Amino acid sequence: MDKSKNLNCYRFYLEKLKISLENYNLEMYTFNKSIYTNNKIIKEKIMADDKKGMLRHVDVLGRVVIPREVRKAMRINYGDLMEFYACSNQQVIMRKFHLLREITDLINSLIRVVRLGRDCDIFVLDTEKVVCKNGEKDVPSGNLNKNITDILNNRNEKIILETLNLTDDLILNKQSIIIPIIAGGDLLGGVIVNADNVENFKAIGKEIANFLSEYFSA
Repeated sequence: MDKSKNLNCYRFYLEKLKISLENYNLEMYTFNKSIYTNNKIIKEKIMADDKKGMLRHVDVLGRVVIPREVRKAMRINYGDLMEFYACSNQQVIMRKFHLLREITDLINSLIRVVRLGRDCDIFVLDTEKVVCKNGEKDVPSGNLNKNITDILNNRNEKIILETLNLTDDLILNKQSIIIPIIAGGDLLGGVIVNADNVENFKAIGKEIANFLSEYFSA
């Protein structure tokens, strides 16, 4: 009898243990499912936030790092001047600021005077686009080709005797000299003089670049 009673007790506790294990497994399954669901919700929220914008912290000096993807898309390089606008809806608008584009009328007038009686083409560039062509109102569209921006970033004048692709739509077939415009240590752009014999017009290009450099350094 005692053995039978002990066996029954053993079986009873075994069934209890089995039920407890089943409940435990059910609870763990529910818990894991809850974690998976929460992680999925968080992941979806992060992906949704990514579509709205990228998050960056402001450091103790008030600085924010511009994400690499944004710098690449906007062609933002070291030393570029940025302009900020504070909007009433708690948004901040940021754009690249190009000093040369602020005085296009002055540059056009200067180029028209310099070109009088001279058989050459003169282009004034900022670090991205053509700002002035021979003092004309219409200027070539499109961004500068990478070989041009690389030459400007080297900050040294360069004579090119072969064909020069200024933009995707503008090709210069004559000789060219590229002279950077630097003011206060900042690269603003450059001057390109294009002619059959560019050595004859090298001084003109330097005078234009020096004038614009001094204009913004004053």
